[in-house]
Formats: sequence, structure tokens, C-alpha cells
Amino acid sequence: MNVNVHFAGLTDEIIQDAIRKGLANTKTEVLRLGLFELKNKYDLAQGEPTQEEKKLLASFLSSLKKSDFKTEKELWAALK
Repeated sequence: MNVNVHFAGLTDEIIQDAIRKGLANTKTEVLRLGLFELKNKYDLAQGEPTQEEKKLLASFLSSLKKSDFKTEKELWAALK
């Protein structure tokens, strides 16, 4: 799906802060991470992420924790 969206005010500040803090490289990645947060918080869509999404999530989780997850199993356990 392709969508053009304009963000201003607080939503744009949140996106820019996430990029500045290294949580994501692009606005699209920030939005994707936000969607995964909704998935986890509200138990939405039970499907598995793609390989690209797994890499993005692993990078995001690594940036939040001082120590990285030792195995992919630990990573997925943290996401559930």
C-alpha cells in the first residue's frame, strides 16, 4: 500500500525525535514501529512479521536495551 501523509505539530515532533534518537532511519520506519507497538499492546493481527520487519524490530529493540538479545527466540519472547 502506498500512502502520502502530512504530519505536523506533536505527531511530527514524535517522528523526528524517533529518527534523531536512532530508533528508525525514516518516517516510514517510525510508522511501522508504531503499528507493531499497537499490535503488541492490543493483541492485533496474529500473523508473523516479514524478514525485513524482523530486522527492523531487532534493531529497534537493540537500541532500547543496553544488552542485545542473545537469540532470536529471546527477541520474539520480548515482543509477545
